[in-house]
Amino acid sequence: MSVVSNRHLFVAFKSGENKAFQDQRLAKVSYKKKSGIQSQCVSVPVLTDAEIAQISAAYPVDARKRVEGMQDDLLKVLFESKKSEVASEEIGKDQILAFLAVTEARFSTELVVKWWEGFQDTALPVLSEKYKTTDETELAKKSNAWRDAFVSLCGKSVITRERIVQLASMLEYADEDDAVATRLQGKIDVLMAEMEAMDNI
Repeated sequence: MSVVSNRHLFVAFKSGENKAFQDQRLAKVSYKKKSGIQSQCVSVPVLTDAEIAQISAAYPVDARKRVEGMQDDLLKVLFESKKSEVASEEIGKDQILAFLAVTEARFSTELVVKWWEGFQDTALPVLSEKYKTTDETELAKKSNAWRDAFVSLCGKSVITRERIVQLASMLEYADEDDAVATRLQGKIDVLMAEMEAMDNI
């Protein structure tokens, strides 16, 4: 997946088979089976603690896991631009910060709505259990309400602590490599921290 240089090759992801090279980490570019696109992986250099700290300071997140998720998002964009390999300088700290500066502006209602459409396969059974119903019309209404609640995280709407906790509980069902869910969780973490700070005034 990577030679002993600054070039890192994308290869088809096969669970339990792919390994990172020494002193690197295995990054995954994931696609759902129904997309028809083969998930990829690539062995890339580990970001230093200093780089993680600098990116975290610029975009408040939950340390290394979230920053590496951001790097994975960048890798996905590079792969989809028809690259078969990437250079270290394309996926370093400066490139991640530049990527975030652009994508943060795109974290819009449309993005979250599209994410929820794909997440519904996971969410609907949870909602069915939560509301004790299998009625499709009722579940569609509940689903739309949850979608709109997640959309509200993108704007300036006032959100209650109870609602934030509910949204966080739903995100527990998201895949670990779900980039939008990770960003939504990051916003929730920031909101909760702000609320806790207000409690201590």
